[in-house]
Amino acid sequence: MALHPGGQNTEYDYLVARWTAGDAVDGLVNIAGSIRNFVANGDSVIFFICVDGVLKFSVDGEGATLAETYFDFDTIVRPSQSVDFVLGNGGTNNSLGDESLLRAVISANYRPPIESLVDLDYEE
Repeated sequence: MALHPGGQNTEYDYLVARWTAGDAVDGLVNIAGSIRNFVANGDSVIFFICVDGVLKFSVDGEGATLAETYFDFDTIVRPSQSVDFVLGNGGTNNSLGDESLLRAVISANYRPPIESLVDLDYEE
């Protein structure tokens, strides 16, 4: 997914891509992927991942770009909790060249409700 945070020195200095867990997700999930700022124009970017408001991963670009940086971690997610992928302008708040590529996969062990595993209308 291609991302770019908001304009320079505005109230929109961050972009948030949010995933919200459904009712079937309740427990351990894996969040894996990478972030890369590929335009060498400006002050790079900052990127972090929060799970239900708790910081789980962060990286700050050095110089004008952020080399492809990988993340892969397990965490507990409950129904209706959010995973936020947050991209912000770099250290000098310069929005030039902040185009970034995010790849992310969230994997959960889905267990269907017991009712769906049993055919309640079955008769012999």
